[in-house]
Amino acid sequence: MNIETSTILPNLAMRLTVVLGLITQCIFGQTPKLEISKIDSIPKNIDSVLSKFNFKQNNPGLSVMVIKDGEVIYKKNIGLSNLQTKTPVTDNTIFNIGSVTKQFTAFCILKLAEEGKLNLDDSIQKYIPKLPYFGEIITLNHLLSNTSGIPDYLEVLALKNQYKKKRLKTEYMLDFYKNYHTLSFKPGTSFSYCNTGYMMLCVIVERVSGTSIEKYAQENIFKPLKMKSAKFTNLESDGMPDGTRSYYLAKNKFKAHKPIQPNAMGATGVFCTIDDYRKWDANFTQPTAATKNIVAKMKQEYFFNNGGNSGYGAGILVKPYKGFLSEEHSGGWNSFLVQFRRLPELGLSVFVASISTSNQPFKICDEITDLFLPKRIPTDPTLKINNYNLSDLNIFTGTYLDANNVIRKIINKNDSLTITNYNDTNKAIQKLIYLHTVGDSIVQFIDGELDTVHFLQKEKRVIGFYWTGSTYFRFKRFYEKLDVSKFNVEKICGNYHSEELKYKFKIKKKGSNQLILKPIFFLNYDFDYLGSNVFKVKNEPIYFRFYNNYVSVGNEWTSNIIIPKVKNK
Repeated sequence: MNIETSTILPNLAMRLTVVLGLITQCIFGQTPKLEISKIDSIPKNIDSVLSKFNFKQNNPGLSVMVIKDGEVIYKKNIGLSNLQTKTPVTDNTIFNIGSVTKQFTAFCILKLAEEGKLNLDDSIQKYIPKLPYFGEIITLNHLLSNTSGIPDYLEVLALKNQYKKKRLKTEYMLDFYKNYHTLSFKPGTSFSYCNTGYMMLCVIVERVSGTSIEKYAQENIFKPLKMKSAKFTNLESDGMPDGTRSYYLAKNKFKAHKPIQPNAMGATGVFCTIDDYRKWDANFTQPTAATKNIVAKMKQEYFFNNGGNSGYGAGILVKPYKGFLSEEHSGGWNSFLVQFRRLPELGLSVFVASISTSNQPFKICDEITDLFLPKRIPTDPTLKINNYNLSDLNIFTGTYLDANNVIRKIINKNDSLTITNYNDTNKAIQKLIYLHTVGDSIVQFIDGELDTVHFLQKEKRVIGFYWTGSTYFRFKRFYEKLDVSKFNVEKICGNYHSEELKYKFKIKKKGSNQLILKPIFFLNYDFDYLGSNVFKVKNEPIYFRFYNNYVSVGNEWTSNIIIPKVKNK
C-alpha cells in the first residue's frame, strides 16, 4: 500500500491544512514571519556561535563564510592549515571538498547534454560498454539522482573488509561490476547515495568529451568562473601547493591523516579555496546566460517512478530546512569535512570547510543558518489535536527498520510517542502529535518539523510507518516494525557463498539462541537480534536479513547485497 496524504480521503487534505496551521501557530506562537536580525549584528552573533566550540589557533583549522543577497557578510579563518609548519588557515587555504565535487561532475554531464553530445535518458552501457546488463535499463539520469539501484562497490568492499586504496581506481570499479550484476532495487523506485554512480559519470565525461575531467572542468567551469585555485585532481599531493594537511583526533592528539587515499574521481576530487567556492555559489544565485539552464537542471529535484520525491537533484540535495527550501551538500575525504547550504528564499548561503574531522562543520552550519530563521517556540509535546486513547499508544512502540537500513525506536514517554535513536532512547529525534485515524488501517501523527507520520495497522497490529523526516537524505521511507517473538536460529545456521562477490562466511549458533558470524577462520563477530528476520553485527551498523535460501546484507549506505546459502549435500 502506497500512502499519500493527498489521496487518503478527499476531505482529509483540507483537514490537514487546518491542523497544520494550528500546529504552526503552536510552534511559532503565530503565523511565522521572517524577522532577520539587523545585518550589522550578524557578525557578532556568528562569533558567539563559533566561540561555543572553543577552537584554538594552534589546532587544525577551518574557514567559515556567509553570503547574503550576493554579498559576503561574514568570513573567518580559524586555526592552522599545517601543524608542522604552523601555517594559518587563510582565504587562500585549499580544501578537499569531498562529495561536494558531485556538483561539478553533474555540471560537466549536463553541459555535454546541452551541447547535444549525450542524452541523459541513454543507458549507461552506451558510454561504458564494459558494464554488464543489470537486468534493468539504467540511465544517466539514474546515476545523477542516485536512483540507479547499483550498490556502491566501495561500501560492498568495506562490508567484505577488502577496502584498499588501489581499489579506488576506475579500472577496478569497472572490473568489479563485470562479476556483480545484482541491483539493490529497481532503477527509479528508491534512493541510495552512490559514489560509484558519480565515478561512472566521470568516465562518461572523459569518453564523450575526449579529454580528462580535469581539463574539461577547467575549460568549462573553473576558467569561465575565474576559480583560480579549483581543480580536479586524483591525489592530494598533486593538489595542495599551499601545503595544507588534514588531521584527525586520536587519544587527545591531532595526527596527520595517513594513508592519504586517492580521490574517487567524479564522486570526490575537487580542491578549492573558500573564495573560489563563493564564485561557484554566485553561479547559482546569478547564473550567466551560458550556465542558467544547467544550473536550473541541477536544482530540479528528481522524482521516483511512482511520482514520489527523491530529495536530490543533480549533485545537490533539494530538501526543506526548518520550513525553507535548502540546496545543499556535505563532503568528507581524508579527514577533510565540508558543509554547504543555500536557502534561496532568504538569499542566504553558508559554507564551512574544515581540515579536521573534529571541528563539527555540519553543526556549525546548522547553528549559523538558524540565526537567519524566525524564532521558534518549542513544540508542546502534550498537545492533542484530537482525543486519542492513550492506553493504545504502546502498540506503536518497538524497533523499526527501513529498506536502506535506517533504524529507529519508538517509545511511549509520559503518554506521548517519541522517535529515538536505536542505541540511545534518551536522545529524542522527534516527538509526535496525534492527528487523525483513517478507518482501521491508518493512524496519523505529525512531528515537530511538520512531517506527517503514517502508521499502518493490520488486524489491530502495527506493521510499520511511512515518514520523510529526520534523515539527511529525505524521501518517503517505510519503516517496518520488527517482530521480537522468538526466532529459530537453527534454520539460518550454515555456510553462505556468493560466487559473484567471491565472498563466503559461516553462521554458527552460540549458546541457546545466539549467532556468530565467521568470515574467516580466526575471526568471530557476535550478532544482536533486532526482531523478525533481522540481525545486526554487534557494535557495528551492519544488518543481516535472513531468508530461506539467502541472506541480504547491508548498512546505511548500501543495502540488499545478496549472499546465497550453500545447500547441504
